[in-house]
Amino acid sequence: MRRKEASRTGRTVSGRRTASRAQAADLRREPTVRRRTSWLEPALEAALEAIPSAAFLVDVEGDVVLANTRGRVLLDHEGAAAITRVVKGAQRGAPSPFLITPLLRDAEGHVLVVQRADAPTFDQRLERVAARYALTRAQARVLTLLARGMPNRKIATSLAISERTVEAHVTQILEKLLVESRAAAVLRALEEEPS
Repeated sequence: MRRKEASRTGRTVSGRRTASRAQAADLRREPTVRRRTSWLEPALEAALEAIPSAAFLVDVEGDVVLANTRGRVLLDHEGAAAITRVVKGAQRGAPSPFLITPLLRDAEGHVLVVQRADAPTFDQRLERVAARYALTRAQARVLTLLARGMPNRKIATSLAISERTVEAHVTQILEKLLVESRAAAVLRALEEEPS
C-alpha cells in the first residue's frame, strides 16, 4: 500500500521527492514536442511564403512568431509593435488593413495575419499623409526617412542637404501634423486611415 501511495504522490517512504510515473512520462514526451515544433516551423514558413502579400503568425501575447518575406519587409518599415496594435485593434472591432484568422488546435491563441490586397503600402500611406497635411516634397522625403528611423545627420547626407535644413523641415512637419515629437509624427503617418 505504501508503494502505491508513494508512486501516486511522487514521494518515497522516506519522504524524499521523486518523479511520479506520470511526471516521468511527461518528461519523455517533451523532446517529441520539440522535434515536432522544429519540423512544423519550416512547413509554416513555406505556407506563409506561398501567400502573395505580407503574412505573419502572431502568438497569444501579440508577438510576431513568423513572417514571410513581404511580412519581414513590412516589419522593417513599421516594426512589430505596429502589427501587434493592428491585431489588438482588430480584436476590438477596429477597421484593419489585415485579414486576421484565429488558429485552432495546437496553436490555440495564435492568429494568422495577412495584409489585404487593397491595403495601402508604407510609401502610399506616407504620400497620403503628405497630401492631407500639405507637406512639401522636401518635407515628405524627410518624413519618409524619419519613418525609417534615420537621424537628422543621415537624412541630410541621404538628401544632399544641410543638417540645419533637415531640422527646419522636421520643425515644419511637427507643426503641420500637430504633434510634438518625431516619434509622434511617424506614428501619425503610420496610423493614418486610408481616405
